[in-house]
Amino acid sequence: MASEQPRERPSMQELKERYIPHVIKGLKKERLWEEIFKIATENSVGQLCLIGGGVYRSIIEGEYKTKTDRENKVIDLDFVASQLSTEPYSPRNFGWSERRTKYGNPSYWKGKHCVVLNDLNTFHSIVASGNQPSLEKLLDLTPLDIQAIGLIINKENLFDGELIGDKGILAIYNRQVRINNLSESTYEVCRELAYEAQLVIGSPEFQAHIEKVDINQLLKEFVGRKARQLGFNPDFTLPSE
Repeated sequence: MASEQPRERPSMQELKERYIPHVIKGLKKERLWEEIFKIATENSVGQLCLIGGGVYRSIIEGEYKTKTDRENKVIDLDFVASQLSTEPYSPRNFGWSERRTKYGNPSYWKGKHCVVLNDLNTFHSIVASGNQPSLEKLLDLTPLDIQAIGLIINKENLFDGELIGDKGILAIYNRQVRINNLSESTYEVCRELAYEAQLVIGSPEFQAHIEKVDINQLLKEFVGRKARQLGFNPDFTLPSE
């Protein structure tokens, strides 16, 4: 009896066409989406992109018919804009509260829904790399490969967006989480460590604190935690940079 031939991976274009309906379906079933869309579009200038879990969770849950775990059950939607508006729109009349994330980004809350707006020009990875700001470069520098995916929002027709991010798409197809950029992953775990210890990254106090910490173990936990949330396999191989 002939052995079964390995399944050929679909092309990237085929995967995009297969995955984007899951994202659109996830947006359409979100009861607060009109309010969320208004918050994002009114507070941004130029190109707008939905990044992170708002994209990959919808694909994973639709493609694999499974539920992903969310930290504190929060439905968070992260957007990145070419530039944030200099005349912010306030959604308070619709019951949203305005806050700042623990890292200083504007965020809007209503129940368990959280909308976070990010300025492409101020992302740590963009600033630290010295690269010209672009969505492509931002996705190329994400800490984890699963995070390297986004939906470019068509402000005229929300449900006609463009799915981007080959690394994130392949991570979903392979059902695997691993470190994409070692420098940014290290920064991410250090930033969390500094926040928990109420210290400033780079300060003498933080440097003394971090000497007692196994960064490689933190990186492993970082990968493992995200993999568990998504029901994926962790790959603890560190990329060479």
